[in-house]
Amino acid sequence: MFVLFLDINLSRSNSKSRTFLVSAENIIEKLINNDLSKEAIQYHKKLSGKIAVAFAYLNSHKEHSQKIFDYCKTAKDNLSEDDPFWFSWAWFSYGIAWFSKGDLLESNKAFNNAFEYGKKSGNIYLISTIAIRMAENEQQLGHYKSAYKKCFDLITLMNDKGYSEIAKTEWTFAALYFIMSVSQFMWADMDRAYENIKIAYDLSKRGRDIYLKIFILMVYSIVLKERGDIDELKKITDEMDLNLKQNDIPPFLSSSYIGWKIYLCIENNQIEEANNVVSEYGLDTGLNSGTKITHATKRAYSAYVRLLLAQTKLDNAELLLSELYTIADNNNAIEKIIELKISYAVLFKLRGNREKAIAILIKAMEFASDENLLYYFVNEHDRIKDLMIEAFKVLDATKTNIPTKFVESLKLALERKEKLKKMNLGIELSARELDTLKLIQNLSNQEIADKLFISLNTVKTHLKNIYLKFDVDNRTKAVAKAKELGLI
Repeated sequence: MFVLFLDINLSRSNSKSRTFLVSAENIIEKLINNDLSKEAIQYHKKLSGKIAVAFAYLNSHKEHSQKIFDYCKTAKDNLSEDDPFWFSWAWFSYGIAWFSKGDLLESNKAFNNAFEYGKKSGNIYLISTIAIRMAENEQQLGHYKSAYKKCFDLITLMNDKGYSEIAKTEWTFAALYFIMSVSQFMWADMDRAYENIKIAYDLSKRGRDIYLKIFILMVYSIVLKERGDIDELKKITDEMDLNLKQNDIPPFLSSSYIGWKIYLCIENNQIEEANNVVSEYGLDTGLNSGTKITHATKRAYSAYVRLLLAQTKLDNAELLLSELYTIADNNNAIEKIIELKISYAVLFKLRGNREKAIAILIKAMEFASDENLLYYFVNEHDRIKDLMIEAFKVLDATKTNIPTKFVESLKLALERKEKLKKMNLGIELSARELDTLKLIQNLSNQEIADKLFISLNTVKTHLKNIYLKFDVDNRTKAVAKAKELGLI
């Protein structure tokens, strides 16, 4: 019965599930209060514990509240080690409760306890569900190697137990390949990240977990952007927008989506569009009114920091960075600490304090080196390229805790990024300028704008930059130059 509760499509069945659970909870409470035998009361208390686990799971998809922990306590009080299957779910409910609060260390402890009892139960669905959530938690802590290993070990276990086909065909395992893809993405291994996110995407289409599907679509879109696959990116973007229009989504997912939209706008140099997103979702209003950032909303505000820096609104950026960093530091969220330190480096660079910018960038590299987290440095390449050159010189002349292997891997990743932008004759085009260049042979400016999801003015700006870099004054000459360079 409970497996069905965990498998429900929360976006469509949440209210129905809650109605059934409330009815079951009321019935069990009345039965317990009746003059029943000790054995009957014990039996109904176990049912109460199982219902509490389901309630905790449902509430975890909303903004964090004390109600989740209340249900967890009920589950723990009414279930016992004698039934490892359900006792494991009780611990699992604590894990998602702490996760929703943003306390990743406590969440990790609870998931580990759940996993131990899950193994005693022998239920492969339970074991795999917990292992995947543990891996997700590890990634939130910045432990990408551990997260990847947990996924790899689970695949090995599935193969050993004769369940290899399930892992390849059952939609619930989309999360497994998603997590592996994210680790590879953070290691700047885009080819393998693409392979696994494609598997995750294909599996997710068979399932009902709208939350997982949207997260997969977000990562898939960023991987496609890195690969320069514009047509597929458009398809995935359209699919995600459709899913979001058709479903109610919780705050943590909404925050991720807002952050994703702002990120893509910045990457495409669509600053006006990014500001529209900020206004639409009230991020600027929240900042000015002193709204407290939560674990659920931090992703949107992290993207907002990048936008503020891009517009050199440094005071607002610093205030927001300070609050975000405190949250990340309190929760030991290494990944977020790395991202924010790089933003701090950009902030100090813009303030003219290059020495401090380089120092904090090196500190970010120290945090990233253990897990080989290259992506944030590669992603911010254009903004920190000059700082990275100086930072590498400092590292060459100074003894630090940063392994040489990490430095070399980072240099190679940055070189690959640079090669994508540099053309045969030393002409450097942005990714969007190159996209525009490939389309000007057959499409009008408005058609290009529609295809690339940018404004007409942005297309004109890209064309102006292309003409300037190619030293030409019209489309025909730009196309001829591009063909000469082997760009189209």
